[in-house]
Amino acid sequence: MSICKEDISAILPNLSVDDVSSVVNKLLDIGVESADDLQHVKESDLVPTVKPIQARKLITAWSQGQSQLDV
Repeated sequence: MSICKEDISAILPNLSVDDVSSVVNKLLDIGVESADDLQHVKESDLVPTVKPIQARKLITAWSQGQSQLDV
């Protein structure tokens, strides 16, 4: 299972393809295995992979159920 890159790009449309891949890799590295796991991600988990505001946008979207997993 991997985090859907399209979802991250939709939340952060100005993020480069390389940065999206970095976010995906970071999420996998910290143990995210399902959409339910995203609710446990903290800003500190994503910084310095992305900037603090970008991390907050992702976390807000995930807490509102705006992400899916690509199986």
